[in-house]
Amino acid sequence: MIKESINYICYPLIEKRGNSKTTLFALESNNKGIKNRFDKMKNVLLSVFFAILIVACVAKEAKDKKKEKAACCETSEKSTCCEEKKTTESCCSDPSDTTALAISVDDLLASPEKYIDKKVELTGLVMHTCKQTGKKMFIAGSNDSIYIRIEASEEISTFEPSLEGNKIAATGIVTLAKKEPHMHAEGEPCTAEQKNDYTLTCQNFKTL
Repeated sequence: MIKESINYICYPLIEKRGNSKTTLFALESNNKGIKNRFDKMKNVLLSVFFAILIVACVAKEAKDKKKEKAACCETSEKSTCCEEKKTTESCCSDPSDTTALAISVDDLLASPEKYIDKKVELTGLVMHTCKQTGKKMFIAGSNDSIYIRIEASEEISTFEPSLEGNKIAATGIVTLAKKEPHMHAEGEPCTAEQKNDYTLTCQNFKTL
């Protein structure tokens, strides 16, 4: 009887104490989970911060280089940039610049290496237009025995025969000519093809 009374009083206390331990363990586990998630979030935020910092530094460096080139072009005195690159032109050249250089046929023939694969506005006298396709014409400078072939791009339908004898300014990219012998409608070979060493792929043109 006495034993049963002791069990009746003690068991609830032991059970209550056990439940407290379980609750405390659950709270500790939950706190550890929260701390782990916080640590992961902190690492992600730090990674994002450093990534943004690196991008900002790269952008600033590119901007500073662009300013240096601009300063090099604007001043008449040789800057460190120009001295290192030897010439102002090479120092200040920017591959992304799409501005066309205004030159004549004589300029191109005198220094072709300056203009190959560059966008130019080329001025010359129209000596011949291809009447068979309408997609080519040939212009000359002071020496009318040397031509520059002007090829029509997709933006231009045809070069009209009426352009012959007119001075034009054609804008496009200069490349080495690929001579393509062909016959005129009358059966005569096109002699203009044999007089050119350079081609301009024409994006637009105007008569002067």
